[in-house]
Amino acid sequence: MKRLAYLFILILLITVFVSLVSDNKKYVLSVDSKIINTIVVDNHITRTKGLSGMQSLPKDTVMLFVFDKPDTYGIWMKDMRFPIDIIWLDEDGRIVWLENNVSPLTYPKVFFPPKDSLYTIEAKPGFIEQNHLVVGKILSVSAN
Repeated sequence: MKRLAYLFILILLITVFVSLVSDNKKYVLSVDSKIINTIVVDNHITRTKGLSGMQSLPKDTVMLFVFDKPDTYGIWMKDMRFPIDIIWLDEDGRIVWLENNVSPLTYPKVFFPPKDSLYTIEAKPGFIEQNHLVVGKILSVSAN
């Protein structure tokens, strides 16, 4: 009977863990009607890890951080292995701040937007320039 109780508790813990780390919603990000492949991180565990430890981003893919409410969320380069462009968007998808080609060597510096944001995008260096992104431009972010 004890074994059955332990098994039940283990299954319950695994279920809770999976629900915490899995992305329940799918998001579509587009720049000037061009759909961008995204890796969505929308909970505390996945947002904290971000791109840390990855060798690179897949081709034509960005990481989209989705937060619970607008705030001035900081991004650092802890355990990063490659530079990135960082884009902060408000709840309407309007760019509130940009950082170009941020090096892993900047750690432990934390980069903050000057205004509240709801989304943050981490992309390969050059993404900002290639997509003609500027503060004030609106990107389309929608949840499915």
